[in-house]
Amino acid sequence: IPSGANGLPLVSSLVAPIAKYFLSDHFKASEAAGVEDLQVLKYEQAGEFVLHHDGQGRSLTVIYYINGVGGTWFPLAHTSENSDDDPCADIDQSKMDEAFAHTRKNSSPRNKAEALQLGDNFEPAKNGLLVQGVQGAANSDHSNPNVSWIKKGDAVAFYNYMDDGSERFDWRALHAGLPADEVKWIANHWFRSNILLEETLLEKS
Repeated sequence: IPSGANGLPLVSSLVAPIAKYFLSDHFKASEAAGVEDLQVLKYEQAGEFVLHHDGQGRSLTVIYYINGVGGTWFPLAHTSENSDDDPCADIDQSKMDEAFAHTRKNSSPRNKAEALQLGDNFEPAKNGLLVQGVQGAANSDHSNPNVSWIKKGDAVAFYNYMDDGSERFDWRALHAGLPADEVKWIANHWFRSNILLEETLLEKS
């Protein structure tokens, strides 16, 4: 669905406040910056999307939970202020970049087995952050720091690149759509910079 001025008013009205609160003036002023058309997805029961990283020029991802069914899992997300609990503390950035590039080259996320290796030894609701829907949840434990509960109409936004100026992927943004317990409707907005995309392509060439 078009996200620009010629799109539906409802869709267009989402873009401005997101850009205002999540994107810097410097980013918005760049001629290389923009937003992709809104993507609406329907997951049938048991439908899933394996571990992946949006990256490739996409600076900011926004996921809208249309019918309140969650199941988005970020295995490497840091949910504690204690640096010792950071799942990415001991990650070799270069090796992760290489593994991601290799998986992309082999048509990830279709190659499920290879993609899942990026999140080995992690478990939803115990590691990282699980975005879960309250509706229909058998046990909505709000004291669990590894679970964020959402309802119909909520959204989650996250950055895909490090904020240190290195223009490298932030691996805490690695995420998966876990097998759905029921039909799930979501929508995605990706705010992108073609400059970041060009830098990524240059690194791989």
